[in-house]
Amino acid sequence: MTRYNRAVDTLSDNYEDWIEILKSDNMSEKIAIVEDLRAEYEDLFDTDLSGVSDDILLQSKYLELAKKAAEGSKDAYNELQLVFLNSLVPKTLADLEAIVNADLEVGAEVKGSLAEEVE
Repeated sequence: MTRYNRAVDTLSDNYEDWIEILKSDNMSEKIAIVEDLRAEYEDLFDTDLSGVSDDILLQSKYLELAKKAAEGSKDAYNELQLVFLNSLVPKTLADLEAIVNADLEVGAEVKGSLAEEVE
């Protein structure tokens, strides 16, 4: 079974409970499901969404879109994918800006995947 299929099954199985929690005022229940939602969205889109804020994940309208996407709506899938992409871009840009503006000492050793690609 693929990640996508597991996500579809899990979303289908948990949708009613999750949507009820997301529409409630019970923050402790919302906090309890945020990582489950993140995991299912990651499986649905086969992508790392650790940079997506909990505030976005806890909006019921996005779970409703995920349900439609899981039921086969390409429009819902594309719309939700765009929401996640738009939430990741500013963080990525901020990370890149921090790297560019870093006050490195002359002769400092740069480590990481970008440095390895340059070598």
